Amino acid sequence: MMKIKVIFVEPEYELNIGLSARLLSNFGIKKMHLVNPKCSLGFSAKMYAKHAKNLVENAAIYKNLKDATKDCELIIGTTGIINKYKEEGYKTISIRELKEKINKNCKIALVFGRESIGLKIDEIKQCDLIVNIPTSPKYPILNITNSLAIFLYELSEIKTNTKIELAKKTERDYIKKLISKKIEQRKLKNKEKIKNVLFQFIERAFLEKLEAKALIELLK
Repeated sequence: MMKIKVIFVEPEYELNIGLSARLLSNFGIKKMHLVNPKCSLGFSAKMYAKHAKNLVENAAIYKNLKDATKDCELIIGTTGIINKYKEEGYKTISIRELKEKINKNCKIALVFGRESIGLKIDEIKQCDLIVNIPTSPKYPILNITNSLAIFLYELSEIKTNTKIELAKKTERDYIKKLISKKIEQRKLKNKEKIKNVLFQFIERAFLEKLEAKALIELLK
């Protein structure tokens, strides 16, 4: 199993916390990460977790998403609606597309939003990629535990690719900083949307280290 840090943002139901803990344990993940949970981690959560109740009892709790993801190289936000963030310039990719490019050696954060409204736009902005599971457009929303099970299964099949050295998050973030600076220097409409589109383009490219260095030299 690759290095995955699963993060739940403001979970609302003990049932889902318990079932999610059980799923994490099924896939060998030994720590649960919660951002500002909106329900208790009490009897119901532990009951549904079964033999994984220790994950509920020892869950790491954070005040915000930034703190929860600071040690990760790739931050993946999840959504059930493909075009939910389109107006802000964000494009989703499918879990299958992600599998084709991601490196098993990369430590990723897999971020799930609230059961009611998912991730807010300020949280999406903190994610490197937005990923969805293809379902029927008539009813695309999966229960969070169903979604978690599919993501973990698909990611467990990723093969290690040690021959390709991908750009680190610090390098990708520096490229984004340079792009942002160039955009701010120009008289453009919808600057934030342009930034979002280009930032997502950089992340979907899965830049190799040499490519990142070339871009940095070009943008300086």
